[in-house]
Amino acid sequence: MNSVNGNFRLPIIATLVSLTAFVILIGLGVWQLDRAAQKQQRQQQIEQRKLQNNYSLANILALSGDVRDLPVVTSGHFNTRHYFMIDNRMVNGQPGYHVVAILTTASGNIAVNLGWLAAPVSRDVIPHFNLPSEQQVIEGVIALPSLNPMIQETEHRAINWPVRIQQLDLSVIEQLSGITLLPLVILAKPDPAQPLIRDWQSVVMPAEKHIAYAIQWFGLAIALLVIFYMAIIRKNREVNDEQ
Repeated sequence: MNSVNGNFRLPIIATLVSLTAFVILIGLGVWQLDRAAQKQQRQQQIEQRKLQNNYSLANILALSGDVRDLPVVTSGHFNTRHYFMIDNRMVNGQPGYHVVAILTTASGNIAVNLGWLAAPVSRDVIPHFNLPSEQQVIEGVIALPSLNPMIQETEHRAINWPVRIQQLDLSVIEQLSGITLLPLVILAKPDPAQPLIRDWQSVVMPAEKHIAYAIQWFGLAIALLVIFYMAIIRKNREVNDEQ
């Protein structure tokens, strides 16, 4: 231990470890506050864009900047053979799939998430959904797929349609279907007249939860300082008593 002021001593290793842990905890708290600010901005954007009139798909493609959450309406024909089931989607604790179909429009081919369908009891059975063959008018909001790097897609040697995939990866959909897609996805507008559930959660974790996590990290940082201070005081008292 090194002397800092008179008989008061600080253990170098314990001090460095405690200081490092303190900095990490403060950094985690600041990161959570930053995430909360991002979520608040995103939620405000969602609410504002809900009030806007529908864009055509052509207008969406002509825009620069962030087009997420913009309302869109387009028309076209679904590819009734090549459609996909996005695995491991939960609604009220029940496992199921998101049905993703390819819509051919005047502006290009675009993936449309039509909503949630309950999974059969057996994992060996992939449910089928009857896509309409006549021209459809699709209303919804624009989304950009975000990929989970921890998920590795399964190789499909013999393709039976519909194909089950683990996340909405446009490159995988293009590879398996042989169809070039626009770099966007439409989340179809909720419609009580159809059987699929469309309860889109654009913000998975609300800003309030990030703030709560930040408070926890800051609280742990303060607790660490208090414990370290009390331990040093006690240690120095014991040393002085021995002298």
